[in-house]
Amino acid sequence: MTAVAEMGVRAHQDHQIRVDHTAAADIAAGDAIDMGTGLVGVALTDIPTGALNALAIDGIFKVRNSGVAFAVGATVGYNGTNKNAVAAGTGDVDLGVCVGSQGDSAGDEVYVWINH
Repeated sequence: MTAVAEMGVRAHQDHQIRVDHTAAADIAAGDAIDMGTGLVGVALTDIPTGALNALAIDGIFKVRNSGVAFAVGATVGYNGTNKNAVAAGTGDVDLGVCVGSQGDSAGDEVYVWINH
């Protein structure tokens, strides 16, 4: 499991579906974790190495935009180094689909329904 984000993904609504995850390394709240099966989890709290905690695997999250014009329904990728939304297939992992956006400029936020 690889951490691909640090504080880059913020919860927008609190009805997430969660799964237990044992951290192989320290995970910060907001880290997006590629679970290696096409499934992405978002840490809602800090998780120290070896600790068991929950990752959200469903829900709508706000992600900082890199400057891509995302249409509603478009797949949103994630660049863990820059901690922002990128075009599908160009980041470390595809998070999910765009369900809304503040705008297309770098720094605007994209609303992403993860794992959809």
